[in-house]
Amino acid sequence: MIALGRSLSRVRHLVNPVLGLAIVVGVGPLPVRRVDAQQPVVFVHGLTSTGNSWITLPNYVNTNFNSTVLTPTLGWSATYETQSANLTGALAGYLSAVAISHSNGSIVTRRYLVDNGALGSRIDRHLSIGGLHRGARLAEKVRSGKFLTWVGELLTFIYDPFQYYFLADPAFAASPVAADWDVDVSAFLATFIDPGPSGNLSLDKALATAGFDALVPVLGQMEPNSLTFIDINSGPSRSAEAGATTSAGRVSIATRTNPDLLPWSLFTADPQDFRRATRLFSYFGLVMYVYYSAHSDPSLRANAWRWLQMYWALELIPISWAEQTGALLAFVWVPQALFWAAQLDRSDGVLPWSTQDYVGGTQLIGLPFNDVTHFEQTGNLEVINQVDLTLTGDFNVSRSQPPPPPPPGGFVSVSISGPAEVTEGESNTWTATANGGTGGY
Repeated sequence: MIALGRSLSRVRHLVNPVLGLAIVVGVGPLPVRRVDAQQPVVFVHGLTSTGNSWITLPNYVNTNFNSTVLTPTLGWSATYETQSANLTGALAGYLSAVAISHSNGSIVTRRYLVDNGALGSRIDRHLSIGGLHRGARLAEKVRSGKFLTWVGELLTFIYDPFQYYFLADPAFAASPVAADWDVDVSAFLATFIDPGPSGNLSLDKALATAGFDALVPVLGQMEPNSLTFIDINSGPSRSAEAGATTSAGRVSIATRTNPDLLPWSLFTADPQDFRRATRLFSYFGLVMYVYYSAHSDPSLRANAWRWLQMYWALELIPISWAEQTGALLAFVWVPQALFWAAQLDRSDGVLPWSTQDYVGGTQLIGLPFNDVTHFEQTGNLEVINQVDLTLTGDFNVSRSQPPPPPPPGGFVSVSISGPAEVTEGESNTWTATANGGTGGY
């Protein structure tokens, strides 16, 4: 059944250029929609991106495949329905297009496929890279204010021991460690951990959610339990997608990155350095905890826990980040070591592996051994290699024809010599000389 489906898919793509020829010579009543001899490939961008955000992949496809490349800007903050409608406009005049999507663009494309179905869709193959097929837990955390709460708590755990001992222990305040800890630094950090202008954290979260919904309408739809994902992953919607695409036409690529280097690897080219600096800072907190736990002053001794709290907050940043993104699965007790270990899903730093897997897809291409973050996916060489293999092997897109070989004896070059300027009425001579080829000129 699958082999037959793939064969029929190949036949259809071979027939398309013939139909285009039939239109030219005027044979029979045919659809007025234009069918390109070259394969249309539309790149569907994600959140905070535009059509110009695509650079490497469109150039690669345009160079190596018989393709017409489209990179429309769909309005990244708009609802999925609005972006899907913009995608419809971008595809006017094209049939049997391949869609290559990234991140949120995967759901824009799936919304398009579901809404248009087998009869109306101009896309019949979809390759999703780092797509959020089960929603983005981080979007939920941001929209609800929980992400900002976590950032505020982390800063509080750093701010608190320094501020307390700066005021309570003259020896600490006079030490080189606290030399830069002054009122300005304290006030700066305090602005990040203040509960908000109303003093009511719940109210401020509600206001933040309303603000996000007004500025980025799609953000609420990105939550895993939103009506969007309940609908798009339902049986009828998946059937509509299957009807609109070829039998092997729904493929996803998932990548992973080192969880111990998150979130630094998302924002810097030197995540190892940032992780080391964080650990040095946390180790300092542990040293200060040991020191003040044995301090002769009862008050200073009683507050040593503040340093231990800072230590754990910094050490657990990667696990806290995994919880924010939905990659934290569970805590597992390890009896041999007598501690709890975090069980994590593989993740690209923004989306867990399970979310990058196309729901109802025909194939998941996982890259478990490559350290590729969410923001590096569209330019990563291994991802590009998998895109190449998918286009040729699953989507049956033909490669560009290589340039013809030189004729026997090589190409012919011709040089012409003679006057550069002429005067009316006079005779002039120019000489042409041919080089290369087989001679006999």
